[in-house]
Amino acid sequence: MSFQQLFYTSCEQGLSDYAGYQFNAVTHGTSGETMRTVETLTAYEPPHSCAYADTPEELDRCPVNLCFAPGKIAIVANVRYVGRDSSQRFGNYFAHALATGDLDVDDASLLPIELWRADWWNCRPAATTSLPTLDGPLSTGPLSRERAAEFLGTHPHRGRLPALLSAAGLAHSRADRSVLVVAESADDVADWFAAVSYLLPPRWVRGLSFSTYLNRPSRSRLHLLGTLPETDLDLGPDADEKFYLFDFHAGRFADVDEHPLTSLCVGIGVTELPALWAWADRLASGRESTLDDWYPVVAAAAALGRVLLTETDLGSVIGWLNAVGTLPDETQTAVARAVHGHPAITSEHRQVLLAIGERTGDAGLWEQVQYGLLEPLLLARTDGQAVADALAPSTMTAVPGQSPARVREQLTAKAEEQLRLAEDPRDTLALLDWAGLAGLPIAPDVLAECGRRMIAPLLATDRAGPLPPRQRDQAGQVTKRWPAVRNGIVRYLTTLASSRPADVAAVMAGITGELLTRQDIPEDSPIRVPYLVHQALRQREAPAVILGRLAEAGLIMDVDDLLLSMLWPKGIWSLAEAAQVLAKVDPRVLTGALGWFDTTLATTPPQPGRDDYATLCTALMTSPLAAAPAIAKMPVLHEVAYLYRAWSAAQRLRDLLPAIEAVRDRESAPALVLSRQWLAPRVAVLPADTPSDIISALRQLHPAAVRRYLASARDRFRAPSANTPMHAAALWYLGGTEWASQYGERIEELFNHVARGWPQEYLIQTARQLAALDPVASDDFSDWIGVRRSGRFAKIPRALRAAGRRLGGMMSGGPPPASPGGTTGPRR
Repeated sequence: MSFQQLFYTSCEQGLSDYAGYQFNAVTHGTSGETMRTVETLTAYEPPHSCAYADTPEELDRCPVNLCFAPGKIAIVANVRYVGRDSSQRFGNYFAHALATGDLDVDDASLLPIELWRADWWNCRPAATTSLPTLDGPLSTGPLSRERAAEFLGTHPHRGRLPALLSAAGLAHSRADRSVLVVAESADDVADWFAAVSYLLPPRWVRGLSFSTYLNRPSRSRLHLLGTLPETDLDLGPDADEKFYLFDFHAGRFADVDEHPLTSLCVGIGVTELPALWAWADRLASGRESTLDDWYPVVAAAAALGRVLLTETDLGSVIGWLNAVGTLPDETQTAVARAVHGHPAITSEHRQVLLAIGERTGDAGLWEQVQYGLLEPLLLARTDGQAVADALAPSTMTAVPGQSPARVREQLTAKAEEQLRLAEDPRDTLALLDWAGLAGLPIAPDVLAECGRRMIAPLLATDRAGPLPPRQRDQAGQVTKRWPAVRNGIVRYLTTLASSRPADVAAVMAGITGELLTRQDIPEDSPIRVPYLVHQALRQREAPAVILGRLAEAGLIMDVDDLLLSMLWPKGIWSLAEAAQVLAKVDPRVLTGALGWFDTTLATTPPQPGRDDYATLCTALMTSPLAAAPAIAKMPVLHEVAYLYRAWSAAQRLRDLLPAIEAVRDRESAPALVLSRQWLAPRVAVLPADTPSDIISALRQLHPAAVRRYLASARDRFRAPSANTPMHAAALWYLGGTEWASQYGERIEELFNHVARGWPQEYLIQTARQLAALDPVASDDFSDWIGVRRSGRFAKIPRALRAAGRRLGGMMSGGPPPASPGGTTGPRR
């Protein structure tokens, strides 16, 4: 590990046989090519201010040129201005150069710029022409990483550093332009070159040529050139075509795109990089020659050093890992693990890392990356089936120790964590649906709490409006797959039932009731009855049948308004429904339904429903419920029951008279309607013993019932039968009383039929029936029909006209006759 030495200056004694610029001395064996390179490399022109420096102090202020040229023979030289030569002429300089065939072997840790102002550099001619080799490692000068960090930390243009590094990379790879640094002194130039050397890979830096001071930089082709503001820059308008200019004195800088490697290295910092370079050397293949080549290697080393990479850095490392085939397996997996947790990693990146895990047989890496691939699906609640497929045994590769179970456990733990922290019921539902598709074994207690705290309240909102189809489908899948979720919903509803039972009933009518099963609800649960009711209603079972089954099973001890409202949402029974309830349900549980019976019976029964109405009333009166105090407080029930029994049992009109009298003053709608619908028609058809029975019935019937009677009598008067004359006698008699004042037109219509077409025998029978009641009335009737005068039925129209005064009296409400059965007297 040694270097050849060369001294070059203007002297009287050297390798030439003449005085002047020549090699004063060299190490034996130095080639002529090396000497020609050194001679060209070390040419020196002092700046104008130093051209006549003569004293030691003045010479010390002259810029030093440390230059380096890599190659088959690497040369590093220190050139100093020494003022006068042996002829006392100004302009002499002394170059001390070192040459080596392999700098990396001779001094692998050396960065050429570190030789700046090393104390062993010589500036005096040798006494002989032969120089010994200089053994390494070489001691360095004052430059260090710490000094570079301090220099950069205080420099106003430190932000230009990434661009300077990038320009160095371009100058090295393209070899079309040099980087020209203009600074106040050669020491500043050296500091900038040191920053470049410390911030880029050492192996690459040892291939970067430089010269810290040149008076005419346009004559050099080295990568990095330094000069001072007072020198002949000779830039001209095409300076950008000649150099990558970084004039720190005048503030002129080349427009250079920053290479991502330079941004990475500057971000890490000068003093932190040595450890990274050790990693980079281990990762490098030895074929790296440009910054592009070194970038993924350095980025991978940075990842191993736990440096936070940029997204661009990450992509570079992943691409490099995918292509590299020379690294040991453990190194590949170490880098893969280091970058896997990067926040910008994509699924495409992870696929590469997964392949590395498979390729290297690293089960731990495979599991880590597989989890990383699947976790985003969990977070996005998408492709749950893809997770199940990825972890299925049939998809496993031959990675020893590979365990999809551990990946599934990690995903499960993540999902459970999110479920515990969830605040959005819809997201909880989506995550549970995803976890089910992914085949994650979520803990039952977590599922139950989700059902209680999130799913149940969400489903309850279905009362206000249907859930969106997607959420309804998810709810169906989740509750079907996770029984524990249903258990949580039951717990929620059980608690709700203690304070708001009506809400539970409403919820059971919605999607919640559809999703629960009978097995989910304990036998003694307060929500069991609402559940069973709405389940049966969904099956279109009759409400009365449902109520009867609940009573038979012992699930209810008595009905209440809430239960009845669930079964009959309209809040009222029809007659048929009330009768069905009475027939299907054990009366012992119907005490709470008496109000519903009362409401049903208080309505006006329709014409077709009078039999149902009466049947219901009779059934109530004959059921065990009749003993209930509430029944006693339902007078309409007693009225209707009494009327119905009387109506059904009467064989003759006299049998019906007590019932007619009993309801004479009743004002309830059922009593009035049934009096009209039942009693009036029966008065018209039941056999009467005397006209007095008919007269008594008609006088006690409600006017609406009388009008019904008169309407039903129309057909019988048009086509009389043996019973009709008795009704005619009763009506003729009543026609002379005030009773007839509101029915005159209807009665006149009936007697028009009598006058027009009755057989004489029926007319005679009518007169006889009247004679038994009131002879005067009988005479009037006879006069009216003309029987006494003509004895011929054909003269009835003339007789009708003659009897007009009586009909007029009927129509105008003349003086009433004596009541039947009382004292009769003259009617006029």
